[in-house]
Amino acid sequence: MQRADVIVQWEVAVKRAATPPVTLISTAWAPWWGMQLTRRIPAALFRPVPRVDAGLLTITRRDPPLLPVPMARPYADFVQREWPFAPARHRSRFGPSS
Repeated sequence: MQRADVIVQWEVAVKRAATPPVTLISTAWAPWWGMQLTRRIPAALFRPVPRVDAGLLTITRRDPPLLPVPMARPYADFVQREWPFAPARHRSRFGPSS
């Protein structure tokens, strides 16, 4: 996969597109994927109408990646272990640390 255009809740799109280290997930994905908030989609354009707006998030594979693919697990473990912005209960998102 080279690119994905996804529609998600506006707040999720804003978080994912923010420059790391805003969230644990965006920081973990940043070496391999670029995320750009493409546009806001008003809730009124959907049926049934949701309570919140949506965002079009464009996810693009970095070529070349910032880190080699074999570094994915060690990097995820490092980010999980050292993430200073979340309580410990949120640090298991990538599995157990080594």
